[in-house]
Amino acid sequence: MRKKSLMVLYTNKCTAQCGHCCVEAGPQRTEKLSPELIKPVLPEFYDYGIRDICFSGGEPLLFIDELEEISEEIKKIGFRQTVMTNAFWANSSAKARQYALRLKSMGIERESLLL
Repeated sequence: MRKKSLMVLYTNKCTAQCGHCCVEAGPQRTEKLSPELIKPVLPEFYDYGIRDICFSGGEPLLFIDELEEISEEIKKIGFRQTVMTNAFWANSSAKARQYALRLKSMGIERESLLL
């Protein structure tokens, strides 16, 4: 059986505006999803065979409180989760540690860095 994953483009808002961005994300963009849209459909994805969810964007960690809310439901269902980030939040050792611990408590034990 093939591994099935879901990539969720949570927002087009980003701290950067990279010329190579395939979704043309940037600081001025405002589009984003919400926990209210995502949480109700999660069981359907699991029933379909999805086991991995990756949040991407833009910069999804601009909305870490919302991702934390979604993460609670994700953990209950049994998905593995990752996040793609440009690590804007790692501008000091203390802040990087703070975010890393928060991500780990959400069940996200690895991130993919997009630079």
